Amino acid sequence: MPYTPCAAQLAANITVDCANPIVGGYTGEGVIIPLSSVTPTIVKDAENPRMITTLSVGEGDKVVVVDNVFAEPFTGSSTAGNADSGRPMYVKTIAMRIPLRGAQVSKDIVEPMFNSPEGFIGIFPKKDKNDDGAFEVVGLLQAMKGDISTLTRDENANGGDWSLSLVATEPFAELTLVGEDKTYASAKAMYDALVAKAY
Repeated sequence: MPYTPCAAQLAANITVDCANPIVGGYTGEGVIIPLSSVTPTIVKDAENPRMITTLSVGEGDKVVVVDNVFAEPFTGSSTAGNADSGRPMYVKTIAMRIPLRGAQVSKDIVEPMFNSPEGFIGIFPKKDKNDDGAFEVVGLLQAMKGDISTLTRDENANGGDWSLSLVATEPFAELTLVGEDKTYASAKAMYDALVAKAY
């Protein structure tokens, strides 16, 4: 049987909206849920457990909110395939910049990133505001933990910000917050409710 290339069929199944192209990158905002003090309520879609339809925290719970659109605090974040465990896994690295300083910041923010045995769940809005993929969730299946070897601060670079990475190894390439009706508006409302729980 002669070889028949299938590139045309593949290309026909990839839809590109030239009037509304995909925009890459994070917004610079984010919510980090410390699992040492918060037990979130999580509901996954029955058909696709990579979609999170509910992610909330309790009435008195507090989360850490990053809102630094100018510093691009998550630049350098990545997902890479890894099969060291003998099965396909995805190493997710969230590169963070903390534009604060001082002993209290060291005690309350920087050091807990590495000292928490429970770790963190993070929700990171993307610049592309579509229904599925606008809010990336990292650490839901295996909590993000601080990698101490990544902690740096150069007083003469990046405004003296702390730089560090949180890392999780998960079995799904991407998890997203989609909200109960899987629309951007629903996911944004859930994200905003988490932001309202900031310290």
